[in-house]
Amino acid sequence: MSGSPPDFRQSRARRRSGFGLALLALVVAGSLLLLSFNGTQHTLEWLADRETTFHQFLQQQPLVTWLALFLFYVIVTGVSIPGATLLSLLMAMLLGFWPALLLVSFASTLGATLAMLLARTLFRESVELKCAGRYPTFFRGLQEDGPYYLFALRLSPYVPYFVVNLLMGLTSMRIWSFWWISQLGMLPMTCLYLWAGSEFPGFRQLAEEGPGQLVSPMLGLALLLVALAPLVIRLVFKRRLAVDREAA
Repeated sequence: MSGSPPDFRQSRARRRSGFGLALLALVVAGSLLLLSFNGTQHTLEWLADRETTFHQFLQQQPLVTWLALFLFYVIVTGVSIPGATLLSLLMAMLLGFWPALLLVSFASTLGATLAMLLARTLFRESVELKCAGRYPTFFRGLQEDGPYYLFALRLSPYVPYFVVNLLMGLTSMRIWSFWWISQLGMLPMTCLYLWAGSEFPGFRQLAEEGPGQLVSPMLGLALLLVALAPLVIRLVFKRRLAVDREAA
């Protein structure tokens, strides 16, 4: 890939790269803190009851449940509502890794594609007015490297997905190309988040066996990989950029 990543503000990039990790830290720390207060057992029992109700409804109405979860995730990712990472963790905890992977991977890709199409059609003038002249490196990189550049942006943890969706709406890339490149590029981090979520004990287990269930080697390893993956990808990205600058 030649060129540098889009000219996003560095402060915004740092916030984005640490957003997923911060959410994970909040989940763990918040859970432990919550369990330290009096009356927490009632909270856990309430959550456990909701979890049981969810699984009962899932067994009784699987199609309705899956469709509702799928559409909800599409909306969250399509309009960039904060909390998609936390929602992924919750889905993995409730559904398991493989079912959650199937749902989250396709729902997030569909949400991104719909956002791109809206930027290309209904909101094109507004997006052009706000974005077209601000990210010349993005369009230069896409022109030079095409699909590979989009794949790198999807893989990169410090480029906001919703910005990529909007900017891609100003390009002529085919919808199918945008779909499969986005899905493939987002897959590694999606797998890590869902693996971490699947290692969290359920609310029923926490209510019955206590907060000690939050401490496990596999959960610790999953959280460690989630924390390290963005840093590794960023280092690889920077190294490639340094080579590009030297080549230039």
